[in-house]
This record gives sequence, structure tokens and C-alpha cells, in this order.
Amino acid sequence: FSSGEASILLDGRLARSGRQDFRLEARALPIADWARAFPERVAPEILTAGILAVDLAIGGTAAAPTVDARFRPDRLVLGEDPIESVEGTIGFAARRASATLSATSSPSLSLDARAQIPFELAWQNGFVAKPRGDLDARADCKASDLAIFEPFVEGRVEKLGGRAECQIELAGPLDALRPSGTIQVHALTGIPRRTGVTIVGGELAVELANDRFFVRHATATVAGHEETARFRAEGEGPLPVFLTRLGQRPPTRAQDSDPRVAGDAAEDSANGDYITKIELDHWPLIETTRDRLIASGVLSARGSFEAPRVEGRISVDEGTLRPNLTFLSSGPPPRDPTIEFEVDPLQSSGEVGGQNGDGPGSQGPNLLSTFEALELEVDIDVGKNLLIKHEKAEALLKGTIAARKRRDKRVALTGRIEAQRGFADLQSRRFRLVDGSLEFAGSTKIDPLLDILARHRAPAYTIDARLTGTASKPVLTLSSDPALSQEDILAVLLFGRPASELSEAQQNSLGQRASEMASSLGITVVGRTVASAIGLDALGLQIEELSSSRARVGAYVGRNIFVALGQEFSGERGQELSIEYEFLPGWSVVASTTSQGTNSADLVWKLRY
Repeated sequence: FSSGEASILLDGRLARSGRQDFRLEARALPIADWARAFPERVAPEILTAGILAVDLAIGGTAAAPTVDARFRPDRLVLGEDPIESVEGTIGFAARRASATLSATSSPSLSLDARAQIPFELAWQNGFVAKPRGDLDARADCKASDLAIFEPFVEGRVEKLGGRAECQIELAGPLDALRPSGTIQVHALTGIPRRTGVTIVGGELAVELANDRFFVRHATATVAGHEETARFRAEGEGPLPVFLTRLGQRPPTRAQDSDPRVAGDAAEDSANGDYITKIELDHWPLIETTRDRLIASGVLSARGSFEAPRVEGRISVDEGTLRPNLTFLSSGPPPRDPTIEFEVDPLQSSGEVGGQNGDGPGSQGPNLLSTFEALELEVDIDVGKNLLIKHEKAEALLKGTIAARKRRDKRVALTGRIEAQRGFADLQSRRFRLVDGSLEFAGSTKIDPLLDILARHRAPAYTIDARLTGTASKPVLTLSSDPALSQEDILAVLLFGRPASELSEAQQNSLGQRASEMASSLGITVVGRTVASAIGLDALGLQIEELSSSRARVGAYVGRNIFVALGQEFSGERGQELSIEYEFLPGWSVVASTTSQGTNSADLVWKLRY
């Protein structure tokens, strides 16, 4: 068979009995093209070029066959790095199977591996292929430039460098292997994606022994901070089952709850859970042209790979963050394109069958399942030197946050962040921060309570803007000294004088710009000011809400009856008609119906203070 430069030759005899005399010769098989056809198995950026030659010879008899196979990739390119020479062999004779693998890429990589195991192979009375003894395997590798492995980290680390060496041995039966050996990395360098932090001087020493790994030491520093930044880590733990038992995958989350499987897992983990300790000293977590964040702290992790528990404390030494605050002038901020949320494709398509993504192709713990099982107890001290900075706002923060998570629960935040000083430009007017805080109440919905007071001094007035409510539903209240109506406050804020002194063009502009403020902040007070500014109040109408997702207009049809009509722009509820009847001061009944067919009734108590 041939196609272009690729060819396959089959010749000889292969039978269920008698002598065997069979050979296969394959040349220039396009393995890189095949890999691109299965991106879920091999990332396209890993194997970018290469062809394969195979020679297979089967001799002996059906009862006692011999096998001699050789694999020789050629023109092999991993990422952008060519591999000069790769050759692998598989053999069987005299009831023993063997394999070898060697690879060189001068001067950056050399690999030599060998393995042998007593094995039974025959097909005279049915096909039989099974190990009959202990595996004896060893691998020696050296990499003088770790850049060759950059395609394997899939863009998570840029400019990977350093050198590494390993000596690993595997011994014992396939279902209870005993790994041993060492892995060492020297002069590690790299830039974790989107952090701007250049890690230098990384050193790592890992020992494998008695089914456990031991991180003897792991250290690193950061370019530009060599005198102050320090990373240190150490730890130990049992090797994952799928590394010590060939062909066996870790239990799925569904199996994890099965007491029979849990009992087996407890027996398998006789060597105990893992524990890791990480120390950071003045470590830059982010250092880009836009943001900078330096922190110190200690984190410890213990448990299992599938259900870890993380504890510790992180303190912010100093930092400057520049978030997107365009809502101060031009509506809601756009989605941050640097934030990515990756979901297991099986989970997102609903095809996991209750196994949370640990399907047949799983080769290790599922990351989403691991996060669900994660337990977290970390305290974050913002310190007193975290600056939130923007061309239209600035705030110096302090405070502490406690992050807690229980197994199969969401992360909950508790604590208080206070603003020490700052300013915000709202509608081209500078407000100086008087007081401000964000209160996290421990809810699994990250939606802090707001209490922020800012002050703007006009030539004849002092205007206070207080932002309350929650981050998802902020409420802005304007007040002034001397006291003015909401309409006049807004006019002073936008034009420098009360509404009665505005020209007709300014009156029209007042309504439009107030509407923009309401749309960007989702506030009701400004919406009511719009009604007054453009004369809707003269018709008995009030704008109850005006935002990018919803508009609501209402009017009193009697002394105690208020009727409102709302429109949802998202289409989830369509139009909504509500009627509120106040039967006692502060007490009312509200009934509503929507064009989507939903109805509701509420008893409301209002207290003004």
C-alpha cells in the first residue's frame, strides 16, 4: 500500500498454529497529520511535524512466538524544536517481553529508557497475553534547555528555561509498582501567563521512594526582586494510584461515595495523605505595565489529590491595581477578555453520566471535581498599601478577608475592606472620598455590601454622594449643603447651577445625561430626577427604574394605589404590570403579572430612617 511518500508492506505467514513468518514494513507514516486529526488526544502545538517508520517481524510458532519491532520517527518537531534521533523497540522471546526508548536533541535533550517483564504470549489455543512476573524498568533523562517542553504547558508559561535531569526506576507487579529515583531542576526560568512575573533561579529536588514523593526543596526568586522575593516549598505524599498501578484509573466522584470503593481507597492510601507547605516573601503575584501586587504568606495543603484542603494566610505588602471603571462615565464595563473559564467538555454537554468528567479517557483527577471537593481556609490581609487606581478614580484600601469553602460548597468571603483615602470623577466632577467600606457577610454569592461616601465642592454648594446597597444592586443618594432638591443637585453637578437657572437646551441635556447615569449605575434616585427634569412628573408619571436591562414607569391612580408598568430588555420576563395598595402607613400589598404568564403577590413593610 502506498500514498505519496508513505507506504506499508505486509509479507509472510501469520497463523493460529505452526510456524510463523510475518513481517511488516511501514515508511513515512504521517503521524503529525494523524495527531492533528485528534486534537483531543494530542494538542496540535505539541507534535507539529514528523513521520514514522516501523519494522515488525513475528517468528517462532503460535505456541512460542517471537516478536521484534522497531519504531523510528523522523523529521520530528515538538513545538518549534526538532528532535534529532528517536528510536524505540519492543521484543518478545523466551517468555520475556522487553522495550527500549532513546531520544536525543543536541544539545538540549537525551533520554534512555528500558524495561523488561516476564510475559506470556501465545495464540495456538486462543489468544493469551499477560504478565507473569515483576516489571524491571529504568529511565535516565537530561535536558539542558527546558524550552523544549514549552509546548507541553500549553501557553500557561512563556519563555520556559532551565535544565533538568532524572533517574527513575519502576519495580514490582504492574498493579503495585514501586517507583524510586530522583528528579532535579536547576536554574528554572519562566513567565506565568498574564502575570508579567519573570521567575528566575528556580531549584527543585524531588525524590520517589516507597510509593511516595518527597519535595526535598523548591526555591525561586523573581527578576528585578532577587534581593527580596523568595519562594520556598516542601512536602510529601503518596503517588497517585494511576501512576503506581498501570491500567487503573482513579475512582470517579460517583465511585468515591461508594463505601466499598472508599474502603479500597483507604487501604490503597495506607501511606497517608500528602502535605505541602508554601512560603512567599515579598513575592510579586502580578507585575505588568497595568497592575502590580506583592504579597507574603504561608499556605499549607493536605489531603488527597482528589480532595485537598488548603489553609494559611496571605498578606498584601503593596500593590497597585487598575480595574476597568468605565461605568463611572459611559455605562457598564465590557467583559474582561483576559478572564477565561474552561469547562470540561463532557460536563458542559451533559454526557458524563454522573461521573463529573471522569470518563473513559480520563488519565487523572478531574480539575473541576477537585475544586468541588476542595476545602479552603485562607485569610487575606489587604494591608494598608493596596492602591486601586484609574484615571477617573483612586482609593487606598485596608482590611482583611477570610475565604472559606467546604466540600461540595462554594467559596464564601467574610470581612471588611475600608478605603483610607481617594477620589472618583463622576460626570466630570471630582468627588473626594470621605469614608468607604465593602462588607463581605459570608454568603457564597460574592456580593459585598457597599457604604461609600464621597464629597464634591462646587462654588456655592457641597454635594455628597453616598453609594449603598450591594455591588450587584448599588443605590446612589445625592444630598447637598445648602439643601437642594434632587433635580437641583443633579443640575449643579452637571452644569454648576440649579435647574431653575438652566437654559432650555440644558434642561433637555439634563434629562439625557441623567438617563445615562441611571443606565450605567442602575439607580432609582437619578431616574426619578429624570422624570422631574423632563416634565414627566407634571403628568403624574414617575420613572421607578431606568437601566440597560429594565425600564419601569408608574403613577398614583388614587391616594393609596400605585400602578406601574415595566419592560425587561433581556426578554426573560417581558412586560410586567404591578398594583400596590397601601392599607396602613408603611404596609402595602403588591400584586403583579407578566406577559410570560407568571403572577405574584407580596406583603411589604417599609421603614424609613
